[in-house]
Amino acid sequence: MLLNKPLYWTKKAQKDLRKIEEYIAQDKPAAAAKMIFKIVQATEGIRAFPLSYEAVDVQRPQYRQMIKKPFVVLYEVTDREIVILRVVHTSMRWK
Repeated sequence: MLLNKPLYWTKKAQKDLRKIEEYIAQDKPAAAAKMIFKIVQATEGIRAFPLSYEAVDVQRPQYRQMIKKPFVVLYEVTDREIVILRVVHTSMRWK
């Protein structure tokens, strides 16, 4: 298995980030930028250790989640890459 695989964001995950930033920025613009930076920076850890985060479903271990409260980053690990699928608030029902 390749270490430091390429990491890609789906359009849906990119949209999730924009929506998170827009929502937080309504009250706290500086906090919005910090939160987005925190989430994106945390995903770099996924590149180095993609299987160290919890599998969403034991039957499909390629789908994983990294919790960066109050958000969850959902991603898929393939032989060649890591794909960020969604970024959702922990209160959302996404399964």
